Amino acid sequence: MDQSTPHPSDLVYLDHAKVTDPAVRARIVMERAIIRKALEDLIAADCKVRHNDGEDFTTPHIQDIELLMRELMATDEEVLRVYFKDDEGIPHTGSIVLIYGNDGWDVIADNSVCLEPWLAGASALAEQFAETA
Repeated sequence: MDQSTPHPSDLVYLDHAKVTDPAVRARIVMERAIIRKALEDLIAADCKVRHNDGEDFTTPHIQDIELLMRELMATDEEVLRVYFKDDEGIPHTGSIVLIYGNDGWDVIADNSVCLEPWLAGASALAEQFAETA
């Protein structure tokens, strides 16, 4: 899917949240595209992800992108906890801090260094969005 075309679930989110301002809609679509790319790459690497809305975990350790996407944007700042095993089978965790409402391309505000190989695609997408902003 072309990154400029909103994912169908993003349109559902925008309608449910009653977002009508075109600039805000564009920012949210950008944020969600970057997060979706990160989730796709993490799950392709067999990572499990858990969503935290700033107070509570709202999902178990899962690999369900659409469920994770439905939980996003409940608050202005959220964390995705990522669980994975290294080549020797040793479990590890990392975090991705999401902050909404700024420029959109900067939605991933911070992340654990150990996740950077799997976030390369999301980072590249964010750079593309930043260049066109």
